[in-house]
Amino acid sequence: MKTCQTLKTVLLAMLLSAAIGAVAVAADKPALRPGKNQAIEVHRIKPSAADIRKAKKKPAAAGGPEVHAVKIYVEMPAPSAKAYVLYIGDTRIEQYGGFAEGIFFKTHNRADVESWKGKPVRFVTDKETIELGVAFPEIAKQQMSGELPELREVLKK
Repeated sequence: MKTCQTLKTVLLAMLLSAAIGAVAVAADKPALRPGKNQAIEVHRIKPSAADIRKAKKKPAAAGGPEVHAVKIYVEMPAPSAKAYVLYIGDTRIEQYGGFAEGIFFKTHNRADVESWKGKPVRFVTDKETIELGVAFPEIAKQQMSGELPELREVLKK
């Protein structure tokens, strides 16, 4: 009787772990996350200390550094030797990171953000180009009343 109960417990644990494993499998290539109203969000954020140091090395912008966080709601493959290079139009995005629902990157140049409007968003590997089927949005005119959010706050939303 006890052996039968143990066997049932082991089988149930195996079934549950297989089901969880099937749900957690990453996409085989980048794809837009389903169920999102906007595939791409652009947020003006409060510059970090590193952003301010970086801005000091460049020609002064009127009003100080303007930093934007770009969030792309995309399902990415599990890390591997294959590199997925992100492009907005013909601009290669040198560095991006992950957040709970996709990837993000920061840009320190408003002119770049404005020039990307309507440009296709894609990933390129050594063997293929993966078009996401979306264009970069126009940045919303943000009201300057109040404090700008920090990057961590934007990534939580």
